[in-house]
Amino acid sequence: MEKGAGGDGVDHTVVQDDAERARSKDRSEALPRPEVPGYEMERQLGAGSYGEVWLAIHKNTGRRVAIKFFSRFKGLDWPLLKREVGKLVEVVSERRVVHLLHVGWDADPPYYVMEFLSGGSLADRLSGRTLPVRDAVAVVREVAEALVYLHGKAILHCDLKPANVLLDDRGQIRLADFGQARLSSEAGPAVGTLFYMAPEQAEAGARPDVRSDIYSLGALAYTMLTGRPPYARASGSEGIASSGSTQERIERYKKLIDDSPSPSEHHRVEGIDRAFAALVDRCLEKDPARRFENVPQVLESLAVRDRRTTRKPLVVLGLLGPLALLMAFAGVGLWARHQAVSRATSALTEQTLESAEGYAELIAAVVDRNLSAVKRQVERETKERDVVHLMQRGDADAKSALQGRTDALYESYRDRHIHNWVVADANAVVLARTPFDERVVGSRYAYREWFSGIEDVAPEKAPSVAIPRADTGITLAFESTAAGRPLLVSVASPIWSEDRTRVLGVLAATVHLATFNDWIADAEGPKDDTGCPDRFAVLLNRGQLVRHPCPADSAAKLPLGRGDYFEAGAVSRLVSSEIGRSDSYLDPLRAGRSHFAALTRFRENPDWMTIVEHDRILAMSPITSLSESFGTLAWLGAGFGLAVVVGLWALLYRLIREESTGTKRKDILSLGL
Repeated sequence: MEKGAGGDGVDHTVVQDDAERARSKDRSEALPRPEVPGYEMERQLGAGSYGEVWLAIHKNTGRRVAIKFFSRFKGLDWPLLKREVGKLVEVVSERRVVHLLHVGWDADPPYYVMEFLSGGSLADRLSGRTLPVRDAVAVVREVAEALVYLHGKAILHCDLKPANVLLDDRGQIRLADFGQARLSSEAGPAVGTLFYMAPEQAEAGARPDVRSDIYSLGALAYTMLTGRPPYARASGSEGIASSGSTQERIERYKKLIDDSPSPSEHHRVEGIDRAFAALVDRCLEKDPARRFENVPQVLESLAVRDRRTTRKPLVVLGLLGPLALLMAFAGVGLWARHQAVSRATSALTEQTLESAEGYAELIAAVVDRNLSAVKRQVERETKERDVVHLMQRGDADAKSALQGRTDALYESYRDRHIHNWVVADANAVVLARTPFDERVVGSRYAYREWFSGIEDVAPEKAPSVAIPRADTGITLAFESTAAGRPLLVSVASPIWSEDRTRVLGVLAATVHLATFNDWIADAEGPKDDTGCPDRFAVLLNRGQLVRHPCPADSAAKLPLGRGDYFEAGAVSRLVSSEIGRSDSYLDPLRAGRSHFAALTRFRENPDWMTIVEHDRILAMSPITSLSESFGTLAWLGAGFGLAVVVGLWALLYRLIREESTGTKRKDILSLGL
């Protein structure tokens, strides 16, 4: 990989192995002036153990580019460089990543062409200096935005440092040097640059994740604020990056971090605010579990900081405003109050609806995936050759073998919350059931949906000629007669003959709906005094309500049919709406309570859907409290403002009388008269 300097001007890069380091000491003289078809070389930008970087001009377009040449005789790690190019190709459309324009691996020397950034690197800009807090925050935000894109592509940079942060002609950043970058799914360590790489990267068998890049982002911020990376001034850091083998340097680096207190010099930087210092602290946590979980959390923390910083001067101005301004802006204040409440209401409404949508999509994805997994399992079993042969035989031995088969399936899928497995022949007679039930085996179930694919009818209305289902499907929910009377659904699939000309029977697995309900209940969190969480989810299957955690009427018993819930006005309007969400949804089972609601249909099982509801009164309680607080503060503020202004007038009057020079009077008047 390339070597790069930190903000302190010292090279801390950990090379890949000691053999490469030795070879780089004996590298040959610089390459002769290179040539690339279609480009005119202008001047050399830099040289190192890998070769040279030249500034060139594309002859046809006049565009200035940077061309990176590699010498074959310098112990170069070609797989590493090709991986770097591969990662650049993956992110070629991202505006905050250096763009790769052309690759010439077959040339001599090999090269690749990148866009030329005239602003140099962040390391050049620092060069032993520091940045103002405002500029450091801007760089952190831009680098974080680039990392969000990379991590969204499942790419970890793994070597974030000032030398790898380039600047374009407008001063905006571009990430470079993807020599250590890797997919988040790749195994194996990624060695970065000392004092910038996360401590877990120095552990044997380490496997980086997004939190490793977050540590490096914190180290970058620390360097911009203090002039040196974290732990670079710690006791024992001298010479750590310049002596010994790679493994020895890494081990010393890990021990240095373990033995040193957390870096705190950035807390003493002029102009630093508590929120940004805390953000850097969290990025630099030694334990990855205590860092931000992902980069969007870093950006959200910066956004929260910005909002708090923006409010401070407004609060100060409100406290110090004289009586004349209070009277003059009384009408404006009332208008601003209305606008603030209105905007806050709109913002909170949108935020709550987006949260409900995200939660609904999460629930739909998990439940959908589990339902589809069971469908695939059942369908796979019906295609097993021995099952087909046993169904074709249909004798006593075959029935016994089928019972053994369902016993084995029950044990194999016990962790899937399977209630039972059933095999019926083409006449709807149950041949085997596990757990075994003598009342069921041998009985005819042509009236059941799991067999026919048609909704259940009364046994006496069962068709005289049994017609088994022709495809795999999920039944409506039904209440079991077993202990606890759990809610169940059956996943059933036909067993076709080998020539696919007739259905030999049906295999069905019955699933506990508690499989999903328990997980969703944990995600919903604690319940209030009414027994309902602030935010909860309902599940519907073909309009049948199969989950509702807190109906107002305790007598409501699930499952509820379409006419009892789905076809109610509010539900049908939500289902038929284009956006699938509402800020005034009236749940039929919670009459009189308005909710924010978002609906999501399952992708693989579109008969299923979930509606996530958030109690509107509870969700909007911050706005209600804010509005009430405005009214109280208006009266208190009027009295307090009047007292302050009267006191200020008295003080100024006294000072004016005591002052004898025009300068002192001018200072008094500057207080606000």
